Amino acid sequence: MRSQDIQDEMLDEAVAWVVRLRAEPSAEDLEQFHAWRTQSALHERAYREAAGAWAAVGEHATSSQLLGMRRDALDRARRRSRWWERRSVIAAAFLLLVLPAVGISWYQWRTQVDLEYQTARGEQRMIVLPDGSRLSLDAMSRVAVNFTPDVRGITLMAGRASFEVVKDVARPLKVRAGPRTVTAIGTVFTVERESREVRVSLVEGRVAVTSEGRPTKAVEMHPRQQLRMTDSGDMTSRDELDTAQMLAWRDGKLVFDNELLADVAARVNNYAATRVEVEGKARDLRISGVFKAGDTGAFVDAMENDFDLKAVHREDAIALQLE
Repeated sequence: MRSQDIQDEMLDEAVAWVVRLRAEPSAEDLEQFHAWRTQSALHERAYREAAGAWAAVGEHATSSQLLGMRRDALDRARRRSRWWERRSVIAAAFLLLVLPAVGISWYQWRTQVDLEYQTARGEQRMIVLPDGSRLSLDAMSRVAVNFTPDVRGITLMAGRASFEVVKDVARPLKVRAGPRTVTAIGTVFTVERESREVRVSLVEGRVAVTSEGRPTKAVEMHPRQQLRMTDSGDMTSRDELDTAQMLAWRDGKLVFDNELLADVAARVNNYAATRVEVEGKARDLRISGVFKAGDTGAFVDAMENDFDLKAVHREDAIALQLE
């Protein structure tokens, strides 16, 4: 699958950049990489081939063939001159050795990838994306994945998803939810699309949030921060959140902190066969607490005992009302 026009020396340089950019590149490193990559179309193609091989290796790293090739690469690395640092030598040698062997996976990676995933009521799902990043979908969620050689694109159409992003400075991951776009390089974060707002929670790393049709500067988030942005443009921020609580939904726990009961019930309903409906002024109550996903009975009992609400059991739903 490798282009015949790309010389071995250029490919060596491309592999070196792949390894270097997945460490902690400095501003000077990024400038040098940009200068190298834009020298010619061949430099661009060499980098894409090396980056594609890296992604393909990540998908099949435990195969017996690649494990054997890795051992060969270690021997090769020991005979080479120092290149940045020893672990970079080993990684680069391994990548150069396996580059010709991952043609099919590389071809799939370098062409456009269009996939769609969704979950049903009460279902959660973890997906490994083509670049090795991990996507966790909450119940009643839907995403579209559109990867190109330049951008890793995801559209969250409904529900909630968390992302553990493989670092690639030259190929950011962009998550679009309504009028908002979250851009990440290597990080862990959650995006939630509700009927009237988008919520972004950053666990680690860094992301930038932009708004469609608005010339305002991107909002750069820091770890343990959450942004809530309505479609009309209002924005609120919360800092120093508990990271375990931010991802508690992946362990089947629903955590609410001063949220409208109507919104809380909507989330509870994503996991339960029997719907919870909130009527009248009860919709405006603010609720805090931790509940087990799918345990509608325990949730309704808590609303009656702790919040003085009345539960009216109907044939197809449970209605919560103020006494």
